[in-house]
Amino acid sequence: MDPGYQSLRAIERDLRHGKLSLGGFEARIRGHRALWSKLHLSATLTGHTGCVNCVEWNANGSLLVSGSDDRNVAVWSVNGKEVAKFPTEHTGNIFAAKFLNECNDSKIATGAADGSVIVHQWRNTEGGEVETLREWTDCRRVKQVVLTTESPFLVYACGEEGHIMLYDIRQPEPNTLYFFEATNCKALAVNPVKPKEMAIGFQGEGAKLFDIRCGNTPFFSFANPIITTRSRNLHQTVSYVEYNRTGSKLLVNVHNDAIYVYDANKDPSHGPKYIERMEQLLNTPDVYLERLEDPEELIKENINPREFNEQLTRAREYALVDHEDTVATFNDLIYTIELTLSAVPGDKMLQAELACLLRRRADALLREGFDGSDMEAVRDYIRALELFPMNAEAVKGICGALEHLQQYTLARKWAKLYVERFKWDGDSILANPTTIPVKRWTPKTMEKIREHSERYLGACNIRTDIKQARFAGANDEFIAAGSDCGRMFIWERATRKIIRLIKADQKILNVVAPHPTTVILATSGLEHVVRLWKPFMTAPEVFPEAESVWRSRDVTSQAAQIVRRNHTEGFSVGFRNMELLFRMAQLRNQQVDVNDGCRTT
Repeated sequence: MDPGYQSLRAIERDLRHGKLSLGGFEARIRGHRALWSKLHLSATLTGHTGCVNCVEWNANGSLLVSGSDDRNVAVWSVNGKEVAKFPTEHTGNIFAAKFLNECNDSKIATGAADGSVIVHQWRNTEGGEVETLREWTDCRRVKQVVLTTESPFLVYACGEEGHIMLYDIRQPEPNTLYFFEATNCKALAVNPVKPKEMAIGFQGEGAKLFDIRCGNTPFFSFANPIITTRSRNLHQTVSYVEYNRTGSKLLVNVHNDAIYVYDANKDPSHGPKYIERMEQLLNTPDVYLERLEDPEELIKENINPREFNEQLTRAREYALVDHEDTVATFNDLIYTIELTLSAVPGDKMLQAELACLLRRRADALLREGFDGSDMEAVRDYIRALELFPMNAEAVKGICGALEHLQQYTLARKWAKLYVERFKWDGDSILANPTTIPVKRWTPKTMEKIREHSERYLGACNIRTDIKQARFAGANDEFIAAGSDCGRMFIWERATRKIIRLIKADQKILNVVAPHPTTVILATSGLEHVVRLWKPFMTAPEVFPEAESVWRSRDVTSQAAQIVRRNHTEGFSVGFRNMELLFRMAQLRNQQVDVNDGCRTT
């Protein structure tokens, strides 16, 4: 059984009967959706007088550090009590703060808009006063400071103007690891298992994988669909990157787009490789096809009732009326069938159902209108055709999706296959049969691009450029992120479903920090506070705020409407911002940083 569906009582029973170790029990509990879907506000931490731009836990989760526009650093206990607060020597907003490793949490590194990185000894000093151990001023607008498992003395920093700096707190002089003169660096992550590997997030170029032993040539780019189909997009900026606990996956939050998960292994054989798979489908002669049935006809002939027939009916009805829950309903159903198929892999009828559902979800994605949904549709059509190549509707669908993505050469190849495979003698199934492509997908052009494995939609990332997305759960079963609407989104990775949606900031939520050992989240944004969120199976005896406000924060039931609203408002804001900035660029006759409009976060 899928652990996420196992009841908490069943997990406890497995522990009592010796089926689970204590560590396994704790991991199963921390990865259980019942707890993450019950998160409520447990404490509001007040003390800052400016926007709180960064929040991080120490290694064991006993302390929390925050940095703010007020240029102060605060340290809090896990229960939300202020342990310390001290001013820094920064002259700009603090964007990054972290406890250093292996120092009993006595040292904190901070980075700020003034370009400086400072290491503070905030306790265990002779006079009891906070001491500045190191201060480096070699960058412009430090957006992140990053630690490494390689050494407790090393700190990396990401400077917006293109510098990646390496600092050794034992040495007064820094080391410029990389300098990218032609672009801005916005985000940085070091692989926790392979500390010589790092991912860097850029403006307009996605994220890229580097090995510091191999110079400044990246192994490949982690690119979203928009980057792969257009030339440089200044508004497609990476705002945050993070590795999972095992260093095998990379989470990328893209400004004005969505949240993506990539396979982080630098071996070129890794990754989903949908473009290669599409070429294989195109180049396989019909005589070599294993299955010559149309799955749509197979499921019509199926008279055996299925346990998910009710879900099937609802999904089909939603698709007919373009219901806002159409894609979410297909997601649930596809997950259920894939889970069943893992137990009975040879069930041909189940495979036919899956192929038809993938095709229908792809159709719904095309109608959805979100950036990136066209590429998700292409992927579903490919999977459907890998199961049943004689799926005529899937072939027609992939032609339309490729046209949306301006991949006209590929679309024409699929249209030709449709004519030959299904003996079509009518008009072209293409809307634009002769258009020249802007940027072509081929195995060669995609050779240095790693396609995403997962995509999460709903949060709006337009108004600030420090918005995070973080892995959560003992085995990274969940993803948490903030949004311009002030809400915290929590997705379950197994189902891609929003399982919790909470109003966490009155304006914009930028920061989410999952606790390292238990189910607690810390958040911050434009409000001058930090908030802690814990799971409550029932209402707490003492509310941290007015009960009506406390209860109204949970808006999970409105997820579909909020996702749609965020997309509409995000598109409108993004379009207005780009129009204004490019007009300013024309007037000034110079290129502009599209994120210069937001300097307070």
